[in-house]
Amino acid sequence: MKTKEQFSITYFLTRPFFFGIIYSQIFGLSETDSIISCLLGTIIGLFIIFLISKMDYSDKKFKTIQIFFYLFLFILAISSIETYASSFLLTKTPKIIIIIPAIMLVSYANQKDMSVIKKCAFIFAIISIFSTIIICLLLSNYLNIQNILPFFSHKPLNILKSAMIFGVMSASPNILLKDENIPLKNHLIFYLITTIINTTIAFLTLAILTPDVAKIYSYPEYMVLKRIRIFEFIENIENLSVLIWYFDYFFLLVYIFKKMQEIIKKRVIFFIIIIMTTLLTTFFIANDFYITIWIYKYSSIIISTFLILFISTLKHK
Repeated sequence: MKTKEQFSITYFLTRPFFFGIIYSQIFGLSETDSIISCLLGTIIGLFIIFLISKMDYSDKKFKTIQIFFYLFLFILAISSIETYASSFLLTKTPKIIIIIPAIMLVSYANQKDMSVIKKCAFIFAIISIFSTIIICLLLSNYLNIQNILPFFSHKPLNILKSAMIFGVMSASPNILLKDENIPLKNHLIFYLITTIINTTIAFLTLAILTPDVAKIYSYPEYMVLKRIRIFEFIENIENLSVLIWYFDYFFLLVYIFKKMQEIIKKRVIFFIIIIMTTLLTTFFIANDFYITIWIYKYSSIIISTFLILFISTLKHK
């Protein structure tokens, strides 16, 4: 795999859970110290990437843990897509109508060779980064540095919790890249670049909305996009801009499908598991607001538990 493709895949698998989960949680916990949490979280994430490079999933006893871990990421991703779409775009559309097309698109992409997926990832990464740069430039006029001051005004425990959420939720999907033979040095650099981009987004969000406002929204970064104006008359382009986050979820889901299919091998069993999980997510999780909030709230703890299971199992090898 070429270096540019390695970066593209790392970029997309690092970003998905920022939208609607990581940002809203760290803003709620750390407020003006959220940028410090992002920086500490990046260090934690780099350490997790290092641990991932040392893991060996060839042993059969890892397979069950992997499957459940990937299914949880799948549920979290589908819930996030559905929650955003039903909240802002398709408020009266049945949840199944929102989720099924997404699953069909990912299933179609899953039939393609990995080389095709990686080439597409490179193209979409360019679009995503270019769009992010343009958005940052358009929003720069609304910045007020005073909104993120003072630093170190919150409890160290809250800053640490936020950092853990940042590091765990951003780095853990990179387990999907374990078999991609990405050199550790490259992987660390790619992860660092991606988190710098996302920390910049966090900075813009806080500096524009203020921490008090940002923490009350489930999607604070989306609310910032509503401020964008082009030539003072082109407005309401936030729904187009937010598509860059759908790229993240798309490639995450494609990789989940690919890696699960490699483990399960039998296509019939694989599709039964995916269908059952999709139905569970649609009619049980996504239909109950409190269950969805619970999963979001404790997602970092659940994923941390999986990481501990991976690491503790490795110790016995």
